[in-house]
Amino acid sequence: MTPRIRLIAAFFVATVALLCPAVLSAQTATLTLYYDVSNTGTDGTNPYGGLIQASDGSLYGINQYGGSVGAGTVFKIVPASTYSGYRYDVVHSFTGTTTDAAVPNPLIELPDGNLYGTSSYGGAHNRGTIFKISPATGDFTLLYSFSNQLTDGDNPYGSIIFDGTYIYGTTYANDSDATSYGTLWKYKPDLGSGASGPTVLLLFDNAANSDFGIYPWDGVTDINGVLYGTSFQGAGFNCGALYSSAINGDNNQVLHTFTNGLDGCDPYAAPRLWSDGYLYGTTNQYDDAKTLFGSVYHSGTGPDTLTFNTSFSSPAYPDGEVAFDGSGNLLFVNAAGGTNNQGTLEEMTPAPAEPDSPNPVTTLYSFPASGAPGISPTTVPFIDNTGLVWTDLYFGGASKGYGGIAAFTVSTVAGPPIKLTASPTSVVAGVSAKISWSVNNAFSTNEQYCFATGNSNAKWQGIQSGSYSDGIYSGSATVSFSTPGTYNFGITCEGKESAFATLTVTAPTVGTTTTLTASPNPVQTGANITLSATVKKSSGSGTPTGKVAFKYGSDTLATVALNSSGVATLIAPTTGYPVATYGITADYEGDANDDTSTSATVNVQVVKDTTATALTITPTSVTIGQNVTLKATVTSSLGGKPTGTVTFKDGSTSLGTVNLSGGVASATVSSQPYPAGTYNVTAVYSGDATQATSTSPAVKVTLTK
Repeated sequence: MTPRIRLIAAFFVATVALLCPAVLSAQTATLTLYYDVSNTGTDGTNPYGGLIQASDGSLYGINQYGGSVGAGTVFKIVPASTYSGYRYDVVHSFTGTTTDAAVPNPLIELPDGNLYGTSSYGGAHNRGTIFKISPATGDFTLLYSFSNQLTDGDNPYGSIIFDGTYIYGTTYANDSDATSYGTLWKYKPDLGSGASGPTVLLLFDNAANSDFGIYPWDGVTDINGVLYGTSFQGAGFNCGALYSSAINGDNNQVLHTFTNGLDGCDPYAAPRLWSDGYLYGTTNQYDDAKTLFGSVYHSGTGPDTLTFNTSFSSPAYPDGEVAFDGSGNLLFVNAAGGTNNQGTLEEMTPAPAEPDSPNPVTTLYSFPASGAPGISPTTVPFIDNTGLVWTDLYFGGASKGYGGIAAFTVSTVAGPPIKLTASPTSVVAGVSAKISWSVNNAFSTNEQYCFATGNSNAKWQGIQSGSYSDGIYSGSATVSFSTPGTYNFGITCEGKESAFATLTVTAPTVGTTTTLTASPNPVQTGANITLSATVKKSSGSGTPTGKVAFKYGSDTLATVALNSSGVATLIAPTTGYPVATYGITADYEGDANDDTSTSATVNVQVVKDTTATALTITPTSVTIGQNVTLKATVTSSLGGKPTGTVTFKDGSTSLGTVNLSGGVASATVSSQPYPAGTYNVTAVYSGDATQATSTSPAVKVTLTK
């Protein structure tokens, strides 16, 4: 059995292996970057099945063909700090031999860190395989070779899921029995307890199980131990069926037989369950009158509950699973249609619609007629942890037409449906932090299957147990680290979607004490004062480092680094500060090992500058009636220029008051009014805003008749 032929023209345009940013105007979705599959084919051709984001942060996908011998490849896209820095690497190139695989299908990641998948060909019987690949080394391990028997099947083409114990998938055919056309199977991988299987849960037998249809293409969804999937041909209208099967193979039911009407025909993709309790999926084909070209449907989990959300009246051919963003917007792709009839990226509200009122669909992006990024999107869109929406393009591209991978920025997409946070994001060693995760659209069992990852000392590993409420599956863990460092956490759910968080752990700090001294204190205005802050550890050895802020109230006078002795010194002038008392503190800002501390307040007194007043009298022996010249010279201890007045006195009797000029005050006094005798004359300086008062020594003046 060969792969189905796409319903769009398989034309090829030349491509160049590029990863480059691009912006197209007038699009609801902005094409942010794309990768053209190699024009030599060695990187692989025809990407298919969508991407996953593994626990290492890289995106992984498959090319069904190309590679070293044309049997397909596993590739990864390594994120970078800028979109133009994204890197495309080939992880494994399939050889198609009996010990390898060919034509790979979509991947999932399991808790052992390996990528698991199936191939449609290769293996011991060239009937397909189950395999695992190390994402780090590309090492390939063949786990099982399908044998084209009723006990396993032939040619698996779709996706697989994992419920914590078993992998579930489908095969497309079983040619050993003329009436058998595919199987639903489970396989137990060896994750420490041994492998077993596969076991066939449902045989798509065109005779015994004709109501189930034939050719199950794309795997199943697990809801509380019941598997839901589709077949894309057979059953009553030869349009396939929606079915369910318990994980033990019991209670197989047909939920809906597609009628080639508004419900559609040929459902290639597995349905996805949203938190409203409905399964959502797509059908690919048109009706007999060729007036409908595919549909989006929803269904309950019981029989006869399916109805459509929308049907397309022009070429569309939705061809893959639907996806949901963090707020429940439904995303899907059409393999054809759009402005250039080369496919579209679509968005709609997943609320069930009435038959006469279909849900409106918004076309986010119409793929170009030729060139980058490619054409014919055929698989489920994927939202990475940055919010970019990725899709595979099966054909087209800028060079050889081998297809491409495109990423879009979409303003209406509310981020990925999985989130992980650390709270707080930074703690001191020994202090606990909380790691919390939540998964939207986690109503199905396989979407509730989550396992934790992290670097080797992250102490957060293994399958996580959470709780489900209103469409959100969530949980948390408390972590504590004694060693400073950066701890990286990840959680991967459904084996496809990952979220990441980082916790910074700093060294515990030691208490400190800060002591402040001020010298001189009091300090004369205009003079310098030396402020010294000494910082010491409260315990242990060593000298704190860092800086000290000297403050007056909330105002910072200056910030000074500690010297090797743990002392910060500030020589501060008092010029411009009025005479007053100032409360000064020293705030130590701490360092990686030492806590902050603040000194006690030191009251610094700024006082007036001292002055000296000298008095000279000429002459000092006079006859009554003779004039006497009095001269006062006022000097500042700091070299300032005193202003104000000088009063000349005989004891307490004022002889006159004179303004200073240049530090000198002079007066000529007549001795006429005074009787003969000896007088003790002084000069008293009044002081000013910055200069203190002073009085000269007394000078004797003798007055005779």
